[in-house]
Amino acid sequence: MVFFSQLQSQDEDGDAPEQEFPAAESVTDEVQDDERHEFVEAALRALPEHQRVPLVLFHFEEMAYEEIAAKLSISLPR
Repeated sequence: MVFFSQLQSQDEDGDAPEQEFPAAESVTDEVQDDERHEFVEAALRALPEHQRVPLVLFHFEEMAYEEIAAKLSISLPR
């Protein structure tokens, strides 16, 4: 464990160097990712099943159109 007081070292001139705290950015990134995830889930839930299922299979399960069509027993448009 590192205490905040241990981070306050002095440089050659006796000045305390400016400290960077990258954790703050990662926390905000996580919040943004969580918000984006919630937004995508809500948007997907709002779709009718016949539109939602192919989207999920393509984007999240990374299935090809042909695989999706076979799985859902539908034909692809020509």
